[in-house]
Amino acid sequence: MNVGQAKEILQRYREGKTTAAENVWVERWYLKLVETGEEEWEEGEKEALGQLMEARLMRQINSTPAAAPKIRRLFTRSRAIAASIAIALLIGAGGLLLISRQGNGDRQPRLAELSAPQHNIATITLSNGDVIFLDSAGTGTLASQGDVNLIKNGSGDLAYESGAAPAGETMQYNSLTNPKGSRVVKIMLSDGTRVWLDAGSSLTYPVSFPGAERRVSVSGEAFFEVARNAQKPFFVDNAAASIRVIGTHFNVNAHADNPNMQVTLIEGAVSVYKGEGSSLLKPGQQAIVGNNQRGAGGIEVVDSVDLEAVVAWKHGYFHFSKSSLPEVLKQLSRWYNVEFEYESGIPAKQFMGEIERDLSLVQALQILETNGVRFKIDGDKIIVRK
Repeated sequence: MNVGQAKEILQRYREGKTTAAENVWVERWYLKLVETGEEEWEEGEKEALGQLMEARLMRQINSTPAAAPKIRRLFTRSRAIAASIAIALLIGAGGLLLISRQGNGDRQPRLAELSAPQHNIATITLSNGDVIFLDSAGTGTLASQGDVNLIKNGSGDLAYESGAAPAGETMQYNSLTNPKGSRVVKIMLSDGTRVWLDAGSSLTYPVSFPGAERRVSVSGEAFFEVARNAQKPFFVDNAAASIRVIGTHFNVNAHADNPNMQVTLIEGAVSVYKGEGSSLLKPGQQAIVGNNQRGAGGIEVVDSVDLEAVVAWKHGYFHFSKSSLPEVLKQLSRWYNVEFEYESGIPAKQFMGEIERDLSLVQALQILETNGVRFKIDGDKIIVRK
């Protein structure tokens, strides 16, 4: 993003005319500057911008309608609480500790009333450095790069449309960034490959594929439906491993805060490479790859994986299978863009079941509270109590 774009966005923020994605950008920029002190502020400017942010958040809270909870089922292994009991507890009296024990801090109502992501606030960074905010971009052609047009359709899905890329064409790369607190974004690359990108994830890819191979890189979680082309293999790169495919459907879970990368094959065939090692997957298998950042190594192949559970995020719900509390809260953290801290140790619980992703944050936490976990809000963080 150039200086002119940044100034224009800041001005529209002051006027209350920015989109959800632009609001995220401004607020992250503001918090970073407050923390680092890297910017010189005119007298009263920092305080004025902070007040504008708080006022906008309060308007959003007051205008958010209450939604009836949609629950599939969730229970801990030890207590085995069925969905009917969880629903009864949600509706009954007593209230949630998250709300009943909070103080009067200005930022607390934002967390207590935070709904599930309502918009896709992803951005695309073009090869020239320009940034497109997808929630404010209209339908039709968003950008043209060479003979390739970036299109947004009426459903908000993205597609690159082009003629045949000439051999030797200079590679141009775009990056799709889907931040925490954003809905899943769907994109079709210029070769016909379709990718679903979850919140807290990013994808970097060529605008076209003129060479002998097709290669992209991903962080976070993504689902791929790769267009078949036996003469031009498709590669997905990550710091932990590389995946080679010809035409197939598979899921990649490569969040930086996970100890391992997981590659799960739905149909077709893929090879997973790490260093000198490699493994060929069959449908229903999953490769677990040690994350380089953790110093682990090797590839472990698991058979008979629950494929529905792996792609639950793509279909709009959280799925837990003997999941620890930290594993559960990581998913909530990415989806709602919130932070969790533990008051004293981590409760030794395992969760099994499913929760709809369109619940509000409080509704999701209420379900966990019926399973013996307690929360309170402390400023802009959620504390897991003993």
